[in-house]
Amino acid sequence: MSRVLLVSVVLSCVATSVVAGDTSATYVLPLTVLDAQGIPVVGLTSEQLQLKGVEGRATLTADDGPRRIILLLDVSSSMGSASSGPLGKWNRAKGFITEFVSAKRPHDKVALHVYAGRYKVLTPLDASSDQILAALDDLPVPGASQSKKRFEHWTMFLDALKASLETNLQFGDAIVVIADDVNEDRRSKSKLEGVMKTATALGVRVYSVNVEQPFAGPPETGGPVVGGLGAPPSPVEDPASGIEPYDTWIRRRGSQRGGLLLRKVAQATGGQSISIWMGATYYPARNQFHMPAGALRESGRELHASIGALYRLELKAMSPLKKRKGIDIRITRSGKVRDDLRVYHPRQLYPAER
Repeated sequence: MSRVLLVSVVLSCVATSVVAGDTSATYVLPLTVLDAQGIPVVGLTSEQLQLKGVEGRATLTADDGPRRIILLLDVSSSMGSASSGPLGKWNRAKGFITEFVSAKRPHDKVALHVYAGRYKVLTPLDASSDQILAALDDLPVPGASQSKKRFEHWTMFLDALKASLETNLQFGDAIVVIADDVNEDRRSKSKLEGVMKTATALGVRVYSVNVEQPFAGPPETGGPVVGGLGAPPSPVEDPASGIEPYDTWIRRRGSQRGGLLLRKVAQATGGQSISIWMGATYYPARNQFHMPAGALRESGRELHASIGALYRLELKAMSPLKKRKGIDIRITRSGKVRDDLRVYHPRQLYPAER
């Protein structure tokens, strides 16, 4: 399958110190770099960083310390809709969580939280993998009892994210949201800004795993594509004319994949937004996606690896910021930007709280 994670450069940035009369400010940024195959890049030095937007001196050190990760699962009614079976949204979400927990490093801690009409901590950060998976198995398939008006989906998500950020997470930790489409609402701007600022102040990255099923045909008439799992269709069943990877199919249609709010939060905090359908192949003769066996395992392990791999970057800016400011960081080699590394990071630095 094509790799789920290409690169994740993570920058959760806020000024940590400003001295009266001083003309500089120090920002601490968690930073992770993966190559095109999803493998963490080690051995980077301060000299390989290229900063745009803020002038200052950066110091880079490896940080392999334990991570605390909250899995935040959407259990609203829409998660139980569409097709059932192994490729239904709910089973894909549970399958991803199972693989992610199985890939946990011994010194990392993982918790399972859920949200719909209300937010609930199912297992704490000191729970064992067996306890997490048992709690996951006990969850019923979401149905009508969790039904909420569509416009409330965004506020349920942001409220749950805010609550998760208030559970003693620290620098380098992460929240992984597993949900279907969560799109913006014109009323979400203020609450969204507050959540993003809190996450970047803590140095916590938010990742999103979108389990919404792909749609075939024009948006106004298309329905969920029923996929296959395991061996792909034989040449007799499907002549393979026009088959294409999920990424190619989605770009050709000009689709936004949905989940705009999920993607925006991930980008703002330095995490990454992925689709559970990455690695699938579209077969036009059947109008269906095929998902290879083992895809969830690969997705879960790669995402966990990207969260665990971390550098601690200390940036001493030339002067304290008076307002939030955009920042862009690239990795270079011999003075040239490495285009083989795709860099994701929070786009804003915030002024220090005095």
